[in-house]
Amino acid sequence: MAERAGIPAAKLEHINNGINLDGFEPSTLPNDPPVLGYFARMCPEKGLDMLIDTFILLKQTGPVPGLKLAVGGGCQPSDKMFVEKKKGATP
Repeated sequence: MAERAGIPAAKLEHINNGINLDGFEPSTLPNDPPVLGYFARMCPEKGLDMLIDTFILLKQTGPVPGLKLAVGGGCQPSDKMFVEKKKGATP
């Protein structure tokens, strides 16, 4: 992300989001097929374009059989063109 934002990595600090994970257990759902999930505003500023491009590359090269992508979240009017363009992208 530092490279994408044009900020030297030395000037960045990782801050956890503050969720206490005590009491949460790993999912008992099967890991097959593997699913990449994204739930945030659907815009390039959140890195969705990079995720979709990477997903397509993984599907084309086949290192993760059955890989799926699940995307959800809000969309501002200014994001609609981006979303429509990415909907047309194919693996």
